[in-house]
Amino acid sequence: MQPALQQGFFQGYLEVLGAELLREAVGEESFSLILEKKEGSFDEPFDAQFFVFFDEALQKRYGIVASRGIARLAGRLAFKVYKDGIPIFVERGTVENRLLPFVEKITAVLQDLIRLLKEDALADLVTRHITQDDAWAVEGTIRLPNGRFLQVGDQQFFMGMLESMLEWLDSRHVFQVSRKTDSAEFQSDEINLLVSGKRFD
Repeated sequence: MQPALQQGFFQGYLEVLGAELLREAVGEESFSLILEKKEGSFDEPFDAQFFVFFDEALQKRYGIVASRGIARLAGRLAFKVYKDGIPIFVERGTVENRLLPFVEKITAVLQDLIRLLKEDALADLVTRHITQDDAWAVEGTIRLPNGRFLQVGDQQFFMGMLESMLEWLDSRHVFQVSRKTDSAEFQSDEINLLVSGKRFD
C-alpha cells in the first residue's frame, strides 16, 4: 500500500475526532503508534489487522451508526492528502484534465483509482457509466487482507473519499456515493456502489 493512502486515512480521522477523542477510542498504545508514524513516515505500513482493530474500537466507542458517519467524513478529509501525495491525482488535477468533458473526466479518474487499488493489491474493481442515469457503477471485491482499510466503517471511509475526489475534480457538481446492495445482502468484501452527480444550477 502506498504510504500516502495510510497517511491520509489517519489524518482524516485525526481531523474529525481530534487527538484526545481518537486516543480515547483506540487506546494510548495504538494512538502513540499512529502519531509516531505520522511524525516519521508510513513507509512501513500498518498490518492489515490493525484496521480491523481500529474499526472495532471506533464502533465500540461510538456505536455502529456514528462510527459510519465518522468514517464517511474521515474519507472526505483524507483526500486532502491523496490529491497532493498520489501521482495519479496530481496528474488528474492539471488544468487540461479538469477541462475534459464531464463524463470523460469522471470515468478517467475512477479508472485511475481502480488501477491504483489493483496495482497495490487492495481491490479488484471495474467501473461503467450508466448513460440513462448519468451515473457510474463501481463494482468488485476487496482483496484481503491488504484492502482491509477499504472496509472501515462498512466502506463509508471509501465512499466519502470517492465523493471528495470527484467534487475536487469537478466543483460544479455535488456527488453522492451510495451502496446498490440491500443491507441484508451486503458482504463486507464486496464493493457495489453507485456514483451520481448533480450540477449546481
